[in-house]
Amino acid sequence: MSDEYEYIRDFIIMHYHVTERDDSAFWRYCRTMDIPATLQHKLDLFLEAGRVFHGEGDVFAENSWTQVMLGQGLTPEQYHPIVNMMSNKELESFLANLKAMVDHSVGQLPSHDVFLVSIVLHQILLNLTTSYYQVLNFRNESEKCVW
Repeated sequence: MSDEYEYIRDFIIMHYHVTERDDSAFWRYCRTMDIPATLQHKLDLFLEAGRVFHGEGDVFAENSWTQVMLGQGLTPEQYHPIVNMMSNKELESFLANLKAMVDHSVGQLPSHDVFLVSIVLHQILLNLTTSYYQVLNFRNESEKCVW
């Protein structure tokens, strides 16, 4: 059970430690603070060649670690060593399959315009609902008053 807590701890600390933010003392501290050796090992593996350590019981998938590290601007110094074990044909097939999966996932998403409209509509509904309950609350409170 303690391993699971360490994986969660490392994943959360990573978000703060690998940030590029430096606009306050808090963020500057986070970037330079001491981190657990287990997290440093994971960062070193990734920075060396894009490898991600995934321990038994790690609640975060390998792609979660990869997405955070890439999203925070960490770039491996070289490509993953498994590439050296693949033929050109295998590598082309692997990359084509990866592209197909990405294309399929993106195809399931709404367009940018539709997504923005859905956000605006959600906010409008939220505001209307809030206003409605404020009016109801005011009416209920008013009925309690004796003028």
